[in-house]
Amino acid sequence: MKVGDIVKVKWEGDEGLWKVAEIETTEPGIGIVQFLISCEAVKSKKEARRLIKQGGCYINNERVGMDKRITENDLASESIIVVRTGKKNYRLVKFE
Repeated sequence: MKVGDIVKVKWEGDEGLWKVAEIETTEPGIGIVQFLISCEAVKSKKEARRLIKQGGCYINNERVGMDKRITENDLASESIIVVRTGKKNYRLVKFE
């Protein structure tokens, strides 16, 4: 993902994967709050900020902070990121 990249997120019911949504960025990567909202891991920016501040947000099983930006370096495999919110809520996000 580069500056100005547009990414898409939509639910792929049969595969159980989220595809990354259409987000235009002015910096490399996607901010963690916007990313969580795009893959519907949270419902609002406020909920995302609270979750991150309380230490309940993980990308590929690593706790993240408010300054985190999702980039190609965060991929767990060739095109998948594992998002965990709380103790048991997991999502697989697929980048194309």
